[in-house]
Amino acid sequence: MTGKDPARSLRRFPLLTATRGGRLEAAGVNIGSGAEILETICDRYPNRTTGGEGEQAQARHLADVLRTSGLDPVTIDPVPCLGCDFEPAQLRVPDRTGMALDSLPVTFTGSTPPDGLTAALVYADDVDFVDFADPRLRGKLLLVFGWFGDYSHTRYYEAAIQAGLEGVIVVRDSEHTICYGLPPAAAACGNLPVASISHPSAMKLMQSGATAAFLKVRQTIREVVGSNVVACLPANAPKLDDRTFLVSAHLDAKPVRPAAADNAAGTAMAVEVMRVLAGAERRRDIWFAGYTDEEHGFSGSRHFARNHPDLVARCWAQFYYDGHGTIVGHNKLVVTGHEQLGSFMRQVAQDIRHPMKVESRVNTLDPLVLFAFGVPAVQVERVPQRTWHTGQDIVADIAPEVMRAGVHLYAEALYRLANEPELPFPRDPGDEARERGREKAGA
Repeated sequence: MTGKDPARSLRRFPLLTATRGGRLEAAGVNIGSGAEILETICDRYPNRTTGGEGEQAQARHLADVLRTSGLDPVTIDPVPCLGCDFEPAQLRVPDRTGMALDSLPVTFTGSTPPDGLTAALVYADDVDFVDFADPRLRGKLLLVFGWFGDYSHTRYYEAAIQAGLEGVIVVRDSEHTICYGLPPAAAACGNLPVASISHPSAMKLMQSGATAAFLKVRQTIREVVGSNVVACLPANAPKLDDRTFLVSAHLDAKPVRPAAADNAAGTAMAVEVMRVLAGAERRRDIWFAGYTDEEHGFSGSRHFARNHPDLVARCWAQFYYDGHGTIVGHNKLVVTGHEQLGSFMRQVAQDIRHPMKVESRVNTLDPLVLFAFGVPAVQVERVPQRTWHTGQDIVADIAPEVMRAGVHLYAEALYRLANEPELPFPRDPGDEARERGREKAGA
């Protein structure tokens, strides 16, 4: 039997309602979904870790697509980053010959010896209940429910190293095993292997009665060069002024494959918006930015802000994608800016029959960096996010109809903004967003 692996193929979903209407459709502009771009990314470049070969090859491909669509200039900007990749983790109980449990390394933590290690287990309901000064922890594997720190700090990791633990197994409250990470600064704290497992796997471990476990984690942490893709879709009619807009997404992924919703779909949709608008009249420039290193430290968005100051100064708003396309769920728009920006996007959504929930708050992803320079943002996403950062984030769970709706929303909004003499909202992300953006931009 021949043909594509069903897990790597898109299909149509007749129960999903297509968006329709708006000024773009009235002008006869074709609105695509970007589905073929998504399939190409996931098929050819499934491993897109920051600075890895997959991310670099993807950047070259996207640059070619954008050039072919009429964008000029199109550049690939090298971005120095700290990269992290790993081999598949191994977790077995009670020893290396026992029952295997699905696990993933926590990025920027340490590695076991090449052949792995076996140690006694100790359990805690929560990391805050662990007494890291207890000498009985030395030489043990800590099994802990919940979390073990996040991108903001390393204090638990440092405490566990001081306690002499052999390793940590973090039980996440999730159906699937999640790849999450500590900040890159953890790599300088010492060598302690940390892996994550799902709640069902932890239940199996506990029900087995095992008091020891075998763990093998091998991570590679090194300085790498990530790739930002930056491109301009220039005005093709008499320009109104030099104000511009930015369509953006992050190009990197966790070391899980193929990372379809997070963020191959978002990348494909951002490129598709540019392709759609290339077929429409535009009286202002519209820019594209694909960022590296969103998953680890926002090096890509910070590099963009430093290296394109004139563009940032003229940018009136950001239109960002991160996580989209899943078949079942609802659409959410996060607005960081004046209430008139939210009102404008609600009107666009209503005009094209695109139901979505709107949330006004400070976006904490890549757009945060440009808040420091006064650039507001919207981000459309599809929730819930049940498979993000897992090996189950696959192409078969993505609906082209959902992708097209997200493309239609931004393309329609930008078509109006590129041609209206008076813009319907001020360039203002709000004081809190500016302050948090300054902290991130200077990190």
